[in-house]
Amino acid sequence: MIIHNVQQGSAEWLNLRAGRFTATDAQALAEAKKGLETVALEKTAYLLTGNLPDISETPAMQAGHIREPFARKAYEEYAGVKVETAGFIEQDEFCGFSPDGLVGKDGLIEIKCKQDKAHLYTVLSGKIDPKHWAQMQFQLLVSARKWCDYVCFNPMFKNPLYVKRIWPDSELQTKISDGLAKGRELIKQYLKEYEEKYL
Repeated sequence: MIIHNVQQGSAEWLNLRAGRFTATDAQALAEAKKGLETVALEKTAYLLTGNLPDISETPAMQAGHIREPFARKAYEEYAGVKVETAGFIEQDEFCGFSPDGLVGKDGLIEIKCKQDKAHLYTVLSGKIDPKHWAQMQFQLLVSARKWCDYVCFNPMFKNPLYVKRIWPDSELQTKISDGLAKGRELIKQYLKEYEEKYL
């Protein structure tokens, strides 16, 4: 496992993740259906062309990125810890992820700066979006860390911080691991087929 200390969002970061399965793909990996084939095609296309996929951000996503450093600071004060940042953690040539923060030797944080209604729903229900749950399980699997704190932050609320600790889900991690194995083979297959037809 290699930790790349690059700026998230930079050209170097984009190129590190473009050809690899990341936490964003965790749900597709776990389901291992047509969605995985689509993701594998995207990764293969990048490996063949070097052309980065479009990752245009919505205004809500942009606002979330602006709030993220404040969320990290609020968590540090809440938990009494120092959060380390890392650009990209590479497992191998096909897999890696970009952590929102590393806590000591055992922990991770996943920051979500949701809009008002979504933040309130999370606080009141304690429920985690299945996509976010899969992302955290992917990160725990790849990093071999023991826990991940789900950190929701919205400064419009009197108490802007909501934290829920997540532990490894062995059943889901097995599905993700199997999906990674299938995804790696799909990329190799697509590369081989393209080479045989056109190179």
